[in-house]
Parts: sequence; structure tokens; C-alpha cells
Amino acid sequence: MYQTLRFFTRSNNFKDLEQISIDEIVRRFKNAKDNNVRGKCMSAIYIKLFPMIIKIQRSFPTLTMEQKVDACLLVLQSNLERYKIGDKTKFTSYFYGNLQRFFITVQNKEKCHKRSVWQHMVEPKDVKTKDYLFDINKSTTNKPAESRLFQT
Repeated sequence: MYQTLRFFTRSNNFKDLEQISIDEIVRRFKNAKDNNVRGKCMSAIYIKLFPMIIKIQRSFPTLTMEQKVDACLLVLQSNLERYKIGDKTKFTSYFYGNLQRFFITVQNKEKCHKRSVWQHMVEPKDVKTKDYLFDINKSTTNKPAESRLFQT
């Protein structure tokens, strides 16, 4: 987080954007066609929202710092492109909610072990073993549950 902040402060000269509000910088981002201007606006918004980003990321200690930085930059860029200027919400509120939800999504994906079983499944290469496993499965599903308790 802090290395990204240091990178943004050193790489861009945006003295003209320091005195402008975040909503005005978002408006400039939307109107700009040049990628350098858009990058300058994005870095200025990141620097202005950095205290809020730090506050949000502290509530997700299980995520690595790389995941947090990646999520912040991804959400910031997508929010800058999708935010509607005439909307009732401010950009900071829009970004806060989306970043928090994205962190929750990333954290839930890390905790989810239901699908990880299927990732490590090995297909039996022997045809006899494969047929044997299918035959066992067919024979156990046809019997009542009580008779399967102590089968060998």
C-alpha cells in the first residue's frame, strides 16, 4: 500500500490537482482522452483516498498486501470508468462501498474449500480401477441406508 503511494507521488507531477476536489478530478478523468492525463487523475485520486483505503484494508487481515493493492487499483480504475457524473452519490461513497465488497469477495474466495476438492481430483488411468469405482458407486446407491452402515 505504502509503496504504491510512494510510486504515485514520485512518478506524477500533479500540483495542479492538489487543490481540486475528488469529484472534479473524476470529471477531468472522464473528459480526458490522453492516457497520461487519465493516469495523473487516477494517481491523484488514489493519494487523496489513501487514508480511507488504509482504514478499509485493516479490517481484512487475512488478505496479503499484494491482493489488497491489486484490489484497490482494480476497483479504482473500474469505478472511474463506470461512475456517472450526474449521480446522487459522491465518488468517495461509491468507491468505499465497491472496495469493501470486493475485499469481501476476495476473502470469501480464499476461504471457500468446497470447490478446491475438484481442482485436485485425479482421474484413474487404469480402466479396471475406474470400472471398479463406478461399480461400487452403483451398488451402494441401490441399497437402503441402514444396510450400508457396516459394509466392508
